[in-house]
Amino acid sequence: MKKTLTILSVLVLGGVVAGCSNSSKQEEDAITNLSKQVEMLSQQVGALEANQREAVNAIRAVDSTADAALKESMRANQRLDNMATSYTK
Repeated sequence: MKKTLTILSVLVLGGVVAGCSNSSKQEEDAITNLSKQVEMLSQQVGALEANQREAVNAIRAVDSTADAALKESMRANQRLDNMATSYTK
């Protein structure tokens, strides 16, 4: 009985050690995979930030162009109003 118990405990202990060493490799692979994913996501975030900066600059340019067009149209309307007041029936 003691002999069987000793053999059984050696087998269980060997299985535990083998399982721990195998899971360590799996953990290392998982960590490596996650690190690659984090690096890839960091690159994507950098690209999105660059695109966002470009979009903001384009919006600012369009906004200044729209302001200039508004001022010019107001000036033209004022000139038309001045012309209309100079004519009388």
